[in-house]
Amino acid sequence: MQANIRSFFCLIVPTIIEIYGDIGWIFCGTDLVIFLLLISNYTMVMTIDPGVYPLASTAEKEEKMDDFRPALHKYIEINGMTARSNWCITCKFYRPPRSAHCTQCNRCIERYDHHSFIGCVGRRNYCYFFLLLIFLSLHLIFVSALALTFTLTTNNPILSPSNLCAYVLMFICTLLAVPILGLTGFHISLVLRERTTNEHVNGKFRLGFNPFYTGFYSNFIRALCTSQYPNFNQEKERKNGMNLTVSYFPEYHTSDGHNKVIMNDKSGIRITPFVQSSLNTSTKSNTEV
Repeated sequence: MQANIRSFFCLIVPTIIEIYGDIGWIFCGTDLVIFLLLISNYTMVMTIDPGVYPLASTAEKEEKMDDFRPALHKYIEINGMTARSNWCITCKFYRPPRSAHCTQCNRCIERYDHHSFIGCVGRRNYCYFFLLLIFLSLHLIFVSALALTFTLTTNNPILSPSNLCAYVLMFICTLLAVPILGLTGFHISLVLRERTTNEHVNGKFRLGFNPFYTGFYSNFIRALCTSQYPNFNQEKERKNGMNLTVSYFPEYHTSDGHNKVIMNDKSGIRITPFVQSSLNTSTKSNTEV
């Protein structure tokens, strides 16, 4: 792959610029910018915390090792639809409805999308993964088009080394473009419908109303243009249980005999295990019952 990249930028690009002048500079420069953005987003996906929830501390685990066994599920009503929150036996807390436990990372991930060879993709790095697919698709299209232009405009023999290099590039890009473009289109549809890969695979909201859907434009802005979500592992304020800020929730209410639920319209909710409580959504400010 590195050899193909070097061949493209060292052989095909200079020839295109020499033949087409300013137009060649524009197209080759655009592809170079796309390639740099592709590399930067690839790096961000690999290095940014996807939204890993912290594990329960030793004191919290000892507190829960008693005769009382927490219910496996609790239910939250979101915009008239009941969503289930599951108890994670590994991380020792109730996962928010859009979160899931990644079997590869062995941790619960906020707004879990999927796990791939470049790492886990969740709420905090999904934007970069989506942009990675967009820029990768554009780069494949540009490389194929420039390689084809190279073979059609040069007077080199058909089987010359330079033309063979262009043929290999076109073949590889065409081979990769089919699944990459399909995956990009799939994630565009997920963003517009406000769903994750995990929710799509498991059939969530397939037959019913999606309480997180707020329209194509709002879904797109929320997924790609919002500020970076806080890193849970950097929050050290864990005194009387596990305080976890979770994904955005519209109006919801629940009653649970084993959990204290704190609602905040801007940051979502926080869940503290094993506190007798119920939630009343009639108030507009932060409410603790």
